Amino acid sequence: MAIPLKPWESVTPGPVWWTNIREDNHYIMQEHKNPNVGMLGGYGAYRIITQEGTLLAASANTRTEIETNWGQLHADKYTK
Repeated sequence: MAIPLKPWESVTPGPVWWTNIREDNHYIMQEHKNPNVGMLGGYGAYRIITQEGTLLAASANTRTEIETNWGQLHADKYTK
């Protein structure tokens, strides 16, 4: 289930704090530019947001976790 982004989590400052590492027609996978952000609490060092930039679809602390989430989101999207 996707989570609406809070106003301060807007993707507007995205280029400042996040780097796009993969995207398609539905989602954008991003990596936080501070590698320690996942250890600081809150959301992880990686996230997947919708192309519209309004929903947080997944968040993880490791690249492996976020890759798994990416695969699950696409399996759900294309099998329903």
